[in-house]
Amino acid sequence: MSVITTEKYRIHNAQQFVESLTEGLRTYGANTATANANSVVLTISGNVFSTMRVGDILVVNNESRLITAIASNGRAVTVNTSFSSAISNTLFKTREQLAQHDTYYLFIGRSTPWSQSDTSPDTPIDTEQTSYGYLRDALALRRLNDTDVAYVVPKYVWSNGATYQMYDHRTTRDEFANTALGAPYVVTSTNDVFKCIFNGRTSDNVATTAISIQEPTIAGVASPSDLVTSDAENNKFYVWKYLYSIPEIAAQKFETAAYIPVINPSDTIDSGTGDVQSDSSATYAVFDAARKTGNGAIYQIVVNEGGSDYDPNNTPAVIIEGDGTGAEASVRLTGNVVTGIHMVAYGQNYSFANVSFAAASGTGAEATAIITPRAPFSNTSGTHYISNHGINPRHELHAHQVMLYAELTGSEGGLITTANEYRRIGIVKNPVLQSGEIASANTYDLLTALTVSTADTFSKDEIVYQAATGAYGVVVEQSGGVLKLTHVSRVSFSTTVNDTTILGIGNGNTVAVRNASNDQVPSALPEMFTNLVDASGSTATVTDVAVPDILLQTGEILYVNHVTPVIRANAQSEAIRTILTF
Repeated sequence: MSVITTEKYRIHNAQQFVESLTEGLRTYGANTATANANSVVLTISGNVFSTMRVGDILVVNNESRLITAIASNGRAVTVNTSFSSAISNTLFKTREQLAQHDTYYLFIGRSTPWSQSDTSPDTPIDTEQTSYGYLRDALALRRLNDTDVAYVVPKYVWSNGATYQMYDHRTTRDEFANTALGAPYVVTSTNDVFKCIFNGRTSDNVATTAISIQEPTIAGVASPSDLVTSDAENNKFYVWKYLYSIPEIAAQKFETAAYIPVINPSDTIDSGTGDVQSDSSATYAVFDAARKTGNGAIYQIVVNEGGSDYDPNNTPAVIIEGDGTGAEASVRLTGNVVTGIHMVAYGQNYSFANVSFAAASGTGAEATAIITPRAPFSNTSGTHYISNHGINPRHELHAHQVMLYAELTGSEGGLITTANEYRRIGIVKNPVLQSGEIASANTYDLLTALTVSTADTFSKDEIVYQAATGAYGVVVEQSGGVLKLTHVSRVSFSTTVNDTTILGIGNGNTVAVRNASNDQVPSALPEMFTNLVDASGSTATVTDVAVPDILLQTGEILYVNHVTPVIRANAQSEAIRTILTF
């Protein structure tokens, strides 16, 4: 049995992941919410009664509150708890209350050195055991919101003198990704994205591809349905199709040296006409809903075999037979051989087309009509399946990768340590609070805090140990009388045992733990503790223990990346971009 997983299935999986961050989320761009800091009643500057329900979640400034009442005029909304700060003229969103709404967090962790060398990170291992450990030594969580995710594709910058791969519906996924055949699309110096429709080749032989010597541009183009033609070598030419422009805010977050974000024009549909636009204006409409124009056009016919003995004075007619109408083409001969086909009219509504030649002389010429890509989109008049370039760049550019963006600024109000490094970056789904609820806040500190009654100094990355309980953990930072620990043992530190002393034991390889008979027995430390600092010998008395809000054995680890140490500072911001491939 032979089976393939199609490219569209991979794209589908990427879309399902993105939708899981935004499912049930409605954004009110034309409305604002105003309330006092301590109030649970918000005034909305527009009637939203028809789109809000009691039990929905009101989301303002990334804080979420349950809606408990809505006034009959739809402009006064009561939530279960006041927001943390005053709200004034602030855009808001609502989210349907789901039995289990997925939340995703970026986590950073591993303050201790790698087992061999910090220049050679350990290889992540995917087992149930390691998935627990990834959060046990994590430092902090940062929530990923609907604005922190984008579809991305590899970045190919247009370059003078390069060759590019033309669109061909026969191209396989591997061929599309094979840049040795030429990049299939480009981003220009003005951050406009074009796909290559024709690359000047004179036959189906890719060796005849021309070089590109003129950067494509939309300047002076009346409509994106018009293809952009640029000069190339030896009187050949390139044809480009404008797809979209990358907005500045999207470029800042999601464009890197290796990737560009994908912007779908179906996200900017004219609510009156149903037309699809590539830049939110009628100037660049790529589909006319009323006339269905642009659907199923044939922009190119490539020559597979040139044949022989054709009469230059009686060029053969091109016959196009398919389920559409209006496509017309003419033949170009070199000597007695068919070397090219010129499209006179693109036609419309083709999903297949066969090409043949009618001639009094000559024989053997064969050609293939290149069928435009077929993709779904929804507008005001319903869902359509349209064949055209530019309708769905996610499908056309094979966007089965997703970028997640998170920015860490300083200590984030004391919730993310700046006193130590991190070496692990990951994504966790649905971590659970100590209360049993799914986490929803923007940032969580995952360190256990021990308040101690001594000013003794412990070393970062050493183990502190409480003999009376057998509890241990690794020091991340010390601020006066507060020690913050990661990778705390399942046995808890205590302030009520006979001896509440803790001891810095450093790079020892065993500790004593309590068994069922309450006897102390040696226990091997986890492997991650074998490369720590030497013991400081410091001691302290524990007076208070504060555990993280998150239950560290919860959540599903979706992604782990081991890196060389990232040093943090209070005045430092870090943009963390994570790529998920489906």
